[in-house]
Amino acid sequence: MKEQHIESLLSDVLLFYFIRRQPNHESPAGLESDGACTSVSLPAKKRILTVCVRLFLEKGYKKTTLAEIIEKADVSYSSFQNIFRAKDGVLNELVEFMFSSQFGAARRITGEKLPPVYVYAVETAIQITLTELNENLREIYLEAYTQKEASEYIFRETAKELQRI
Repeated sequence: MKEQHIESLLSDVLLFYFIRRQPNHESPAGLESDGACTSVSLPAKKRILTVCVRLFLEKGYKKTTLAEIIEKADVSYSSFQNIFRAKDGVLNELVEFMFSSQFGAARRITGEKLPPVYVYAVETAIQITLTELNENLREIYLEAYTQKEASEYIFRETAKELQRI
């Protein structure tokens, strides 16, 4: 029961912050209790991302099918392909969001008084903590670090962050 509450809370927090960071953000009010989005509530890309965050956290990345995403986001297969090409395209978008959010949170936590190397230490602690909270989120991290495009982004951006330090 406690794990379900944590998963639900984590899902809601990620959805809220992800949608807020998108251009012309709107409230996730269009998200229905079953995870489906209404057509008028959000543009197609936001609907797809919103549905994917919820499904990936609830079912796991590997167990979430493209058919489920398309159905719950109320988009056509061709629209999905035009926006993301494949499910790993969604993963890449989520990785970029999560990566920038984690380093941003780490900067806020460490503040100006601590040495810059603490930013990296806190960001790493955030990743470890998140992956321990939810097995499906852990799976997303594993996929991100093993898929070529996502892992290249992570390594490239981590190198930039370390250069700042």
